[in-house]
Amino acid sequence: INLSLTDGKNIPFSDSCFDNICAYAVIEHLSDEIAQKILLDLHRVTKPNGRIFIFKLPQKYSWTEFMARKLKMGAHTKLLTYNEINQLLTETGWQIEKFKYSDFIFEFPPKITNLLYYPLKIANKLIPYTPLKYLGHNFSIVARKKS
Repeated sequence: INLSLTDGKNIPFSDSCFDNICAYAVIEHLSDEIAQKILLDLHRVTKPNGRIFIFKLPQKYSWTEFMARKLKMGAHTKLLTYNEINQLLTETGWQIEKFKYSDFIFEFPPKITNLLYYPLKIANKLIPYTPLKYLGHNFSIVARKKS
């Protein structure tokens, strides 16, 4: 495996050179204009039928983001809906293959979460099978490059 890091502004790779791309906790920190530019460039460097794996993308209806704001803790300024991320991906040449809500239970502060590790882990596994899944903190997405 060869791992490369870039600032995303100028992706210094030739067309169609990667099988897969991973964006972990990135898109929510970009303006709409820059996110679109980067996703287009990632599309360019991905091989035909290649995939982009997007993890830790905070969603608009996250109860933990809501609580963080109310408690004046750190919270993301940019939160997306499924329709917004789907539109952004579609406009930049990607098609969602797999999509799920994730991270339903808070992870901070560690003093509390470490003590409750096992019950929280079980809750995180069960909640996706309930309507509460729509309040999950993040989206996890696998999208395929459209030809």
